[in-house]
Amino acid sequence: MTEQHYLSTREQTWQLPANQGGKTRENEVLRTLQTLFATETNYEVVAQPSLFDQLYLEVDYATNPSAYQKPAEKIKGATWWDADKREFREYTDKLREKRSQCGVVPDLMIRNKTTGKLHFAEIKNQGESGNAHERCGKYATGILAHMKRKMNVSHHPISYIFGGPMVTKRKYILELMTCYSDFAPGHLVLLTSPESNEATILNWFHTVVKPLLE
Repeated sequence: MTEQHYLSTREQTWQLPANQGGKTRENEVLRTLQTLFATETNYEVVAQPSLFDQLYLEVDYATNPSAYQKPAEKIKGATWWDADKREFREYTDKLREKRSQCGVVPDLMIRNKTTGKLHFAEIKNQGESGNAHERCGKYATGILAHMKRKMNVSHHPISYIFGGPMVTKRKYILELMTCYSDFAPGHLVLLTSPESNEATILNWFHTVVKPLLE
């Protein structure tokens, strides 16, 4: 049996609690909003929305459509635009056809059922060290412009929510504020304690998100 490389083992060691912590934080935000929307029924929250999960393909297709023709024969990894299904499709390693996924998937989506307007959230939980906050930064790149174009909006359509020990450490707080406060005013949310997190989430929704969706 092939021995697993020690670097792979080490990566799994820190990724497991990090992923578990991140999922816990996502669930906290999700449950708080679900409880709120039980009374504010004009809104709904969706976990892991798929609206942008083909974004990279869409961007490339806009300037290179000829590269997305379905091949005459099945070819592993071939990707094409299916006009009938209105989505990109691909052949898997076993030459089975499936929906392609090549883009980004924010953690949550909030939708106003009446206006159809959307707002997204990326949620990161981090200990006293790590790079979860840096991975969140992909939404502060050209990806943001493509999201806005697809949504046909001019405002900032995504919020950045952080929790865990990192948001009690001054150096991380300063870094997050420097990265996001001016770039996305009001869209940086720090969940600093179990006692105050619910109030923080509700305040964010009512003061930042709701006005954008009405």
